[in-house]
Amino acid sequence: MLTITASEKLARLTKEWNPAETRSFDVLRYQYAVTLNFVSYVGLAAIGGLLTGHFAETILAAGSFTLLRVFSGGFHFRSLDVCAIVTAAIFVAIPLLAGALTGYTGLLTAIAAVLIALRAPTNLQNTQWANGTGARLATVKRTYKSIAVAIVLANFIVDSDVIALAFVIQALLLLPRREVSVL
Repeated sequence: MLTITASEKLARLTKEWNPAETRSFDVLRYQYAVTLNFVSYVGLAAIGGLLTGHFAETILAAGSFTLLRVFSGGFHFRSLDVCAIVTAAIFVAIPLLAGALTGYTGLLTAIAAVLIALRAPTNLQNTQWANGTGARLATVKRTYKSIAVAIVLANFIVDSDVIALAFVIQALLLLPRREVSVL
């Protein structure tokens, strides 16, 4: 609720301070909400990474997860505030768990690649490319799937436990079919 309230205030202020602004209130609110959500989960994750002594690994988890998510899509919470908190918690937890998975990097990467190949992309309705129909939409989906699979397969070269776990978690978020409402 905080993210939505803040984005509404920012959109209202933008319209008041700049009467020549051509974007609608709803477009501005959406753009501010997406930006604030991103800043929130990255900021919370960075703080968590500093507190746990795994700052670099937390940022690596956040970056690899987010990059894959751009092309694979995935599950969405209805609340941006819940999304930011849960996402940051996942990013902070990944480096703490990845050490226990040493030796399983290849297996985790393979599992992620299979899930991505089978399920991506999902829930891309908020992207500029998913507004097409027919052949254009099919081409976009094939392209996004190919890019997502390539991103995951690159970890066979990088061989990072943190990246493998981030990719598996993101791939698992392709499995739910609907948003989950959290109070």
